[in-house]
Amino acid sequence: MDMLVDAPVMRAPLGWNGRTLKQMLEDSERLVAETGRYNGLDYLKLQTEQPILYEKIFSRLRGGLVNARSTALNIPPRRSSRRSVNSPSRSTLPRATRSRFRPGSSFTSTPCRTRSSS
Repeated sequence: MDMLVDAPVMRAPLGWNGRTLKQMLEDSERLVAETGRYNGLDYLKLQTEQPILYEKIFSRLRGGLVNARSTALNIPPRRSSRRSVNSPSRSTLPRATRSRFRPGSSFTSTPCRTRSSS
């Protein structure tokens, strides 16, 4: 019965056209070294053929990244009984940060300003 446990698990490659991720990474690095451009691309087809759609997608992607960064900056530091050697002491943090994370208070983010309807 234990013979099935010892058998290696064979998985299909995850990459395009049946290639492994390692093969795809090697090809991508080779193309960057040869051309100096990501994946050997000279131009972006969507950017030249449909610039409005390209800008719309780009602005949504950038907005999502900015939002993720601001969310990550608002995550309070982990409380622990021991202080890390490289972590700053509480007194070196800006005053707004110290007051926002004082013990016993709940963390609330700064409300976002919205456009007023006229």
